[in-house]
Amino acid sequence: MTTTGEIKNASVDTFRYLLEELCAWCFSNARLTTYTNAVMPDDVEVRADVVQKHLDEWNQFTGIVRVMYQTETNIA
Repeated sequence: MTTTGEIKNASVDTFRYLLEELCAWCFSNARLTTYTNAVMPDDVEVRADVVQKHLDEWNQFTGIVRVMYQTETNIA
């Protein structure tokens, strides 16, 4: 990273690797830490992507990770 906060091109791979590690962590933790009733379904996809427009226009790395958990509620 530069003193202006812009990301150097050489750093992008490091940030992409961090994004991949976050995805792996999500798969290894099928339950949420503080709400154990929430469970990641077996067929869920953890999606991760980089916002290329932010890299191109602002030299900023923006990674998005989308994870889905399910809960069940019994209504009496």
